[in-house]
Amino acid sequence: MVKRLAPSLTAFVFTLMTVSAGASLSDAKIAVGPLHGQSLKSVVSRSVSPRAVDEAFAFYDRYEGARRAAVMYTLGRLPGTKALGYLCFQGRPDCETKVVSQTLFENKSYLVIFDLNESSMKPRLHIVHIQTGEVTSLFAAHGKESGCAQDLTHACRFISDRDSEASPLGFFLTGDLFFGERGWTIEMSGLQAAAPGVSRNDVPTTIVIHAADYATPEFRRKRGFMGRSYGCPAMSPNDVDTWKDRLKGGALFYFFHNSLPKKFAPVSALEKDSV
Repeated sequence: MVKRLAPSLTAFVFTLMTVSAGASLSDAKIAVGPLHGQSLKSVVSRSVSPRAVDEAFAFYDRYEGARRAAVMYTLGRLPGTKALGYLCFQGRPDCETKVVSQTLFENKSYLVIFDLNESSMKPRLHIVHIQTGEVTSLFAAHGKESGCAQDLTHACRFISDRDSEASPLGFFLTGDLFFGERGWTIEMSGLQAAAPGVSRNDVPTTIVIHAADYATPEFRRKRGFMGRSYGCPAMSPNDVDTWKDRLKGGALFYFFHNSLPKKFAPVSALEKDSV
């Protein structure tokens, strides 16, 4: 859900080299440079949770190029206004929806792992450059209803339902870029249907990537903590401005937590024979 309280700039960059063409993500090797011949997955796992990397790469390999239908809330230009925003936040209980056909994963440059095991006071939103192996880690907020009772900088409770004000879990797909109430914003849609022990996340939500002033380094320095969102992975305005055009348009985004079952739920509404 879109609201306030999020990440900031500080980014740790870990540079690898080019991935060899034609390999699956899980089996890809670094093609050039000092790390030539090393496993892309192994190298990325040095700076990101190995379990999260393994699951994200496996999910990408299984569903890359598959097509599915998704129901999403209508985001974008409001009738009669110049501004862009969320129809669901205009006091309308009957938020409009749209049905879209999606090809997974058309953005083949980046993959995102949002590690919700980590404190919001650490850079935990990990952006993997698939072609070069570079990993950039940014600050990002979790939902205010996800905060642990004894430590609100950690997340303990996860819900996919709209208006829960909690962060979801599982695999999402980034969508279109638009200018909303929080500035430049990237749509997202949950990919996964129900499975034993797993909550589905393919229900329409207002989870997006957006900016928030409370996510800046200045906010953290003055307050001593990172703000919380209404469920969205909110980041600093500078980070959103830097990454918005790179992460839009079909990148895999993994909301990861150790409480997730190790067997991921399947993609919902797949077209027949698409995988």
